[in-house]
Amino acid sequence: MLNPSLNRKPAGRMAALITSLLALLIIAPLIVIGAQQRTQPVAALSEIVAAPAVFSTVKPAEPAPKPATRKAGSKPSAAQGRADGSLAGTVSDGTGAVIPGVRVTVASRTIVGNSITETEMQTATSDATGKYYFAALTPGQYSLKAEAAGFATYRSVVDVEVSKTATPNITLSVGSIAQRVTVTGVGQPRPAPLPGVPQRIRVGGNVVAANLISQVKPVYPATAVDAGIEGTVHLQGLIGPDGTLLGLTPLNNIDRDLTAAALDAVRQWQYKPTLLNGEPVEVLTTIDVEFKLTQ
Repeated sequence: MLNPSLNRKPAGRMAALITSLLALLIIAPLIVIGAQQRTQPVAALSEIVAAPAVFSTVKPAEPAPKPATRKAGSKPSAAQGRADGSLAGTVSDGTGAVIPGVRVTVASRTIVGNSITETEMQTATSDATGKYYFAALTPGQYSLKAEAAGFATYRSVVDVEVSKTATPNITLSVGSIAQRVTVTGVGQPRPAPLPGVPQRIRVGGNVVAANLISQVKPVYPATAVDAGIEGTVHLQGLIGPDGTLLGLTPLNNIDRDLTAAALDAVRQWQYKPTLLNGEPVEVLTTIDVEFKLTQ
């Protein structure tokens, strides 16, 4: 202000206009920036407030459940085949008397198409009261077999369910008896005789087998001798409570004359009846009559 060399004359119009334009160019960006700063918080706030309204109606996805795991020592679920089913029952005969010492076997059954596979799992023996018991069985189908001397083998199929005990009682039937008699004759046999394979079932236990007390020997038919025919006639019948043969029938037909000779003789046989617990019962029997030529 004290410098005398400075021009202190008022600015002209041109200088004032230029100065105003420069000031406007400097102030304008500042005004724009200030306006943006004033409007941004409002927009940000609207976004923050509006966000919950938009997403509050959408339920977040739940995480997929983890597969169940079994701790060591714990029992598997029923779907995995829990082994807590069981079988229990009583073995008796046709008179209702219990039978101790019967061998009972349980086997699992697997069915694939038309094929059935049985796998033996447990074996037990009936006690003094005829009872048997199998534990720790998984749900499924099983076959049950009971065997005792003097009785026919028992077989059945039973279903075992989870945490349940199936109670199939077993009733054994008296086994069959086999007899064989050989009739010889003098003659020349044919080159290819028919084989005879008798089937026998051992009788014992509480069963007293029938005894043959009267036997009529078959006669070799002359027609068969002359023709050189030999072979075995298989007969089946029922020994009644009185010891007589009932319903005697041939199981094969090697020759009409040999079959007739066998039937005529065997029909006259007399037995001491089979006893089951001291009572006479009917029992199935097979009889083989073998006709054999000797020189």
